[in-house]
Amino acid sequence: MKTANPRSGSVPVKSSLLFLCGLMSVVFCSAESFSLDLGGGVSLELIHVRAGDFQQGSPVSEPKRGTDESQRWVTLSRDFYLGKHAVTRAQFERFVADTHYRTEAEIGTSGGYGWDGTRLKQAKQYDWRNPGFPQTADHPVTLVTYSDAMKFCEWLRNKTGRAFTLPTEAEWEYACRAGATTAWHNGDAEDQARAIAWFKPLAQFTTHPVSSVRSNAWGFYIGGNVYEWCRDWYAPYPEGQVKDPLQNNSNLSDKPRRVLRGGSWLREVQHTRSAARYRNDPASRNADNGFRVMSYENPLASSPMIPPVEKVDEPLPPAQVRELARPIEPPPQRPRTELHLRHTVGFGLALFPLLFIIGVGLFLLIILAKILRSVFQAGPPALSRNASQPVSRSFSSIIGQDGFWMHADPSLIGSTIGYAFWFENQRRQGEVIFQPDRQGQQFIYTGSSPEQVEILGVVDSEASQEATDIQEDSTVDSIPPTITPSRSRFPSAY
Repeated sequence: MKTANPRSGSVPVKSSLLFLCGLMSVVFCSAESFSLDLGGGVSLELIHVRAGDFQQGSPVSEPKRGTDESQRWVTLSRDFYLGKHAVTRAQFERFVADTHYRTEAEIGTSGGYGWDGTRLKQAKQYDWRNPGFPQTADHPVTLVTYSDAMKFCEWLRNKTGRAFTLPTEAEWEYACRAGATTAWHNGDAEDQARAIAWFKPLAQFTTHPVSSVRSNAWGFYIGGNVYEWCRDWYAPYPEGQVKDPLQNNSNLSDKPRRVLRGGSWLREVQHTRSAARYRNDPASRNADNGFRVMSYENPLASSPMIPPVEKVDEPLPPAQVRELARPIEPPPQRPRTELHLRHTVGFGLALFPLLFIIGVGLFLLIILAKILRSVFQAGPPALSRNASQPVSRSFSSIIGQDGFWMHADPSLIGSTIGYAFWFENQRRQGEVIFQPDRQGQQFIYTGSSPEQVEILGVVDSEASQEATDIQEDSTVDSIPPTITPSRSRFPSAY
């Protein structure tokens, strides 16, 4: 018997196995991807990411790593869907056309930060339609604030009936790595990053089509091009293993900033590493800030993202079919005799004085409770003096899982409304321009379910405008970053 040469025979066997594995992965990925129809021939594709464990951050041996990338083991216990790439100009344009939404750069008097040929410069002319360089429909949308991104997610929720939001920092890195432990999801060498990301100077100071680079092992086009907003407030990583981490504390940095991930066309290659972290004021509207959306797995079959599964029942035996087809007779009713009626009325008359006494007692207790509450319980603090008008119109709120819905009189559309909510016994306050959906309500994202909500009323337009101008003037250029070691051990962003 002749023995086959194992070296010569291993090549075709290995090639066949690789081909079959590749074919199976293509079939699996296609089954795990879903496309949402946004109208006008525009769609948004999301990829299913299964729950799992991974090591977030970078080892100390990784070149050009940041001091805020300490490693920790993370468990993600929930499957989720993540956008295949950053939200594009075409997708954002569908949102604006459907809702007539105006971004914060468009509403503000100073505009956004666009590219003037040498640096990011703030001017009224710069907004998502004009970042300072030409874009096409498949380029990532830029000059969007954290709030603008959340409004897009809210629109998707209203359009599909499914909750959408931004990914957490851990979910973003988990999807970016796609199982890799290297600096980039395709290797450790900077030259390898050129195949998967747009960065300075390779990008030539402009964005590029979202699918113009190579995707990672899970099918995501991720890293470079634009920074992407995440749900977390920026802070050091807590030590030890964590489960489903989301940083809700905004007071652990030099000043409250939201996390951004991925690097951009304006930053060097090291910022496109999987573990690289960045952050910015949530109201920043810069020409290298974008976002991608995510949604947790939803069991509802009515969701347009997951096609309903048709259930086929086996045929029943003929005897059971006849039994089910037989009409159901109503139970016999006992005749209501005159004696029975008399006893019922007599029993009711006997109970009437007792019920009356109980009702009066409850009414008096309610009145007493309201008086005691007004005397001994201090209400929530109101807005600062001259900051808002008294609440003279109809307002209501409904608390949700990660925020609350606000309902107000339709005549207040376009007005700035102040609100306050409590989370972990801490009062937080904010303002929002009332732009309700078709049901006449507006969702306010708070990051978690608030303990209590109060609608404070219509904010004075002059005071609101002055606050807006102060906020915009406080935003500084993104290059070079200012370092303030006296206030924080982390360099500040933008």
